[in-house]
Amino acid sequence: GGALSAVHPGHVSVTPALPAAEQRAVIDAAYTALIAPDRNKNYGQAANIGTIIPSRYGVFTGVLQGVFVPLEDMPLKDSFTVRAAYAKDITDWLYVGVGLYGGYGYDWFLGADMGFVYLPEKIRWLPFIKKPRLGVSLTGMGKNYKPETIGINGSSDKITSFPSMFTPHVGFSGTLFEVKHFAGGFSTDLSFPFFQNLVFDAGLQFLIADTICLSTGWQINLRETLAKTASWYP
Repeated sequence: GGALSAVHPGHVSVTPALPAAEQRAVIDAAYTALIAPDRNKNYGQAANIGTIIPSRYGVFTGVLQGVFVPLEDMPLKDSFTVRAAYAKDITDWLYVGVGLYGGYGYDWFLGADMGFVYLPEKIRWLPFIKKPRLGVSLTGMGKNYKPETIGINGSSDKITSFPSMFTPHVGFSGTLFEVKHFAGGFSTDLSFPFFQNLVFDAGLQFLIADTICLSTGWQINLRETLAKTASWYP
């Protein structure tokens, strides 16, 4: 849910338990233009709209996502994804959630996700971390999207789906400091796509006057690193 617990509908694709503590309805919309004019005549687009709806029975989340990529450098083709998730706070320190998704593009896909979030009061060996959160999930339980493209080894017959099926995630985040009108936190997680890879993510987030959020992230993908195709940019 980010270093400072900023939960968006799209986050249920990683851990469907994240929205369990939401008490107000949320609407989230985003658009991204994918432009590479030096090598492509066209440009790609991605859009997302989602909502979180709390109720006395739990928290419901719905997300509609579209990706339209006519780029030679990113041959993911076009696809639509629909997600629905349900989350519930079992106790003040334990959230659980399940999600379903499906869609169609060059290939059809259908599956489920599940996860939980644990909120300990503090961690003895990390006393400087406030509001610690631990999340564990298993995503991609089903048939995922497999575009007509090539993998990092240059072979199209060895790629897995996108994202990978049966991917375990474990993540940790917390607040580093809180002063007047300024707060900062961090997050880190590991994922194991299809039990064939190791991906490490780390992020920093700052909140100014409860209004402006600044965030950055960084990733190490083991298979991309070994294939010398990894990007080291934040």
